This record gives sequence, C-alpha cells and structure tokens, in this order.
Amino acid sequence: IEHGGMIDAAAIREMKARGTVLVPTLYRIDALLASADPADKPLLKQARELAYSSVKAAVKAGIPIVFGTDASVFPHGDNAREFEALVEVGLEPAQAIRAATIDAATLMNAAYEIGTIAAGKRADIIAVQGDPLKDVKALQKVMFVMKAGDVIRNDLR
Repeated sequence: IEHGGMIDAAAIREMKARGTVLVPTLYRIDALLASADPADKPLLKQARELAYSSVKAAVKAGIPIVFGTDASVFPHGDNAREFEALVEVGLEPAQAIRAATIDAATLMNAAYEIGTIAAGKRADIIAVQGDPLKDVKALQKVMFVMKAGDVIRNDLR
C-alpha cells in the first residue's frame, strides 16, 4: 500500500493477516507543510499527525515497511529526508536503511540485481559523511555515488 497515512486498526489487522507491505512516503507531508500557505497549515498539520500516528501503529503491529518517496511533490535530492520520517514512526536507523535497500529490492522483485552489495549485482553504492546508524540524517550528506559500478560523484578526494 502506497502512502497509507489514513489506515486504521482494521486495515492494519488485514494487512498483517495478508502480509501486505506499507510504503508510507511520509516526508511528502513535511515538504508540503514547509511551503504551504499559512491558511492551509492547520489542515496539513492535522494530516501529518494522522499519517504519522497511523504509520506508527502499523510499525508497532509489525507491518513490513518499505522506503518510497513522492519526489514529484518535493525537489529531487530531498528523498533522504524520508529516513528521518521512518525513524520518527518507530524504525531503527538500520531498519530504515534496509527498507530502502534489500526490502525495496525484494518488493520490486529485483533483489537478484539490487538491494545488497554482492558479486554480480549492479554496484549501486553511496558513502555519506557520518554514521547513519547513529544519526540517520547522515544519509542527507552524500559524498560518493557509484551507479552500476561507475563513479558518478566523489567528494571524498
């Protein structure tokens, strides 16, 4: 289920029973809120509270969470802010990173090619400044990007 910010207890029970995955895309609300007209902010704050509490309940219930973004709602490049949102709703940083890598690859039936670093896979790798397991915001400070084995960015030199 994409977004899922308005799921209730009954939906969570059904998702749990069926093994349904939730892709919350929570940061989109924060991005909208940051640039909203002041008249719209109360409604967006209410929507944020509902979405975050719904996803927190899903996390607590053990619903599988996979990382996704709504990057058309906010600028490309801000996608890593979704990690903060996932941690806020109860995932540990390592779980949020896994949600964006192997769990996302598995959901897309692409784990044979992406999602982990292993021989024969695409070699999509980033390096960040800091330790994302201690502070998930470190994932917003990308210093190195390798895509399919080609170095795209290297600020480490």
